[in-house]
Parts: sequence; C-alpha cells; structure tokens
Amino acid sequence: MDDDEIEEVQAELQMYHSTSSLQVRQKIGSGAYGHVYSAQDNANGRIVAIKIFTVTDVHHSEDHGMPVTIIRETGLLRSLRHPNVVQLLDQAMCRQTRKMYLVFELCECNLRQYIEGLTDNGFTKMPLNMLRSISRQILSALAYCHDRRVIHRDLKPENILMDHMHAKIADFGLARPLSSKEDARYTGMAATIWYRPPEIILGATVYGASVDTWSAGCIINEMANLKVTFEGDNEVHMLMKIFSQLGTPTEESWPDITSLPHLLTQFPQWQRKDMSLICDYPADASLINLVEAMIEMYPGDRITPQEALDEHPFFNQEEPTEVSTQPHASQEEGQAEVQTQPESEDGGNGAFVMTEG
Repeated sequence: MDDDEIEEVQAELQMYHSTSSLQVRQKIGSGAYGHVYSAQDNANGRIVAIKIFTVTDVHHSEDHGMPVTIIRETGLLRSLRHPNVVQLLDQAMCRQTRKMYLVFELCECNLRQYIEGLTDNGFTKMPLNMLRSISRQILSALAYCHDRRVIHRDLKPENILMDHMHAKIADFGLARPLSSKEDARYTGMAATIWYRPPEIILGATVYGASVDTWSAGCIINEMANLKVTFEGDNEVHMLMKIFSQLGTPTEESWPDITSLPHLLTQFPQWQRKDMSLICDYPADASLINLVEAMIEMYPGDRITPQEALDEHPFFNQEEPTEVSTQPHASQEEGQAEVQTQPESEDGGNGAFVMTEG
C-alpha cells in the first residue's frame, strides 16, 4: 500500500476523538462505496477494521448522499449485541470531506474462504465437530435477530466471518425490521441467488424470517459437503434445481403459490427426491433431517432457528474444546477435527477480514 495513502487516512482519523487512537496498518479490501483498512487501536491494543466511504451521490439515498444500505446497517448493528453478530465499535462522519468511517472488530476470513481452505487441504467433508459448532453459532445469531424482529435477507458464506472457529454474521445492508403488519411488503431483491429461497425467486413481497432459515439450511449443507447446495445461473435455473430435488410445488403443498408473479406453469412436475442426493454426511445422519427441515419448500413448514437449537438431535452433542487441521483416515466421514483457520488470500467482503498475519 502506498505510504502517502496510509498517511492520508491516518490524518483523517486524527480529526475525530473517537478514531484518533487508531493506527492504520494496511488496506485489506475495496468495495462499491470505498475502502477497508486494518488498524490497531493504541488505546487497548485491539486490531480493528475501518470501512471508509466517500459519499458522492445525493440522488440515490435518504440522508445527504449516504448510501441507504449503510444507514440501515449501522442503525441495526447499534441495536444488536450478540457474540455471533459482528460488532460495530465506532463510527464518524465528516460533512466537509463527505466521508464516513465505520470501525468494526476484525476477523481472519469469511466462511467462503474457510470452506475453500478445507478443500485446498484435502477435505471432502467438513469435520463433524466443526460443522456442529459453526452451525450452532449461525443459528444462535439468527434466533437472536429474529427474536428482535430483524431479518438479514442476504445470508451467504461471504457474509459469515470466521475467527478461530468463531462465526459472526455480518453485512446487514439488506436487513429489515420484521413488520407485524399483514400488508407489509419488502423488495424481492434479497439474498444472493444460490441462497435465495423459492418464495423470493417467485416474486413474493410478503414474507417472514423463514427466508433466513432457507439460506442458513443451504449454507449448513454446503459446509457439510463442501459444495454449493443449489447452484444455478439465473432464477429459472435455480427454480429448476430446487424443484427437481424438493418436488414441484402445487396448491396443495403450497397454498396461494399460484398468486406469485414469477411462477411458470410450464415447470415439469418433479417428484421429491431423497435428501441424501444433496446431503450425504455419514458422520451424523441427523444432519439430513435438519437440512430438510430448514429448506422446506413452503415457508410456513420450515423449522425456526430456535426450534432447531432447542429440539433437533443434531445439536444434542457437546462441542469440542480443541481440534487438529490435518485430514486423517476418518475425514471422509467428517470425523477429523480442526484447530486453526484456513488462510485467506483476499478480504472477501473486505469489511472485517484480515489478510496479514
């Protein structure tokens, strides 16, 4: 990174009391609205991530050019305090330079990079103890958010940050407060397509927290098998992938589905297939039932995160205190244990990922 750029960012941070103790280390990523840097807080020694946005477009936001997603994300994160939700530590805004500074806790990599690290190291399944622990943490964070009537709407491996097998949900830019009004409507532009539930693909604008459950179910299955659950190129392709596995929905299995605007009558009438075709995890057969309960086609039939944590046998096990990273003879069955983090090559979503040891 250019020394002049470091000095410029450092000088900007000195302008505010809340960020004056931060010492910039390096740039770790860039995004649509700006750049991300790692820094050390000299007041306490903590290593943090700083998102810096230059606000330029006053026509496409709700607050003097500040991107709406940032307004929403900072507002929600200030209200959420959970060990598995990324923590917003501080923020500052300069009206003169039109820059906004968000200070977050820093994590080592995201779940996508974590999964890729396992496959690069020869794993074909995520080790059972790791899978159970990370799944529990993801569902714990979702249960907390849903209890506070917040739906994330963009859950994907890139938005789950990892730090020594500790998972944290991040990127709340598409999150919404869950309305209690029956006529509440949301945009259909939510969730990356591989993790988008069928009701949103079909054009639903009235939906609930079960959209997050679907995404989490796809992610848990992907962690187990180290491959994407439903990998489609576009929305029609995604629906064909989903329907061919879970069965083409009907009015009987999904009341009012014919009212959804994107439903095509020419979809083949597939029958539901055995879940083992997409969820093959011999280390714990109960995982198949968990994934199946989370990716039920009809939203009202999906298990909630809290129900899964409280009642599902997959979570009726103690978590390990320590594990190893090397695959061994039993790793095919998911029994290998893991201790350290796969290294990441880039910053992923860039906001909180550390690339330097």
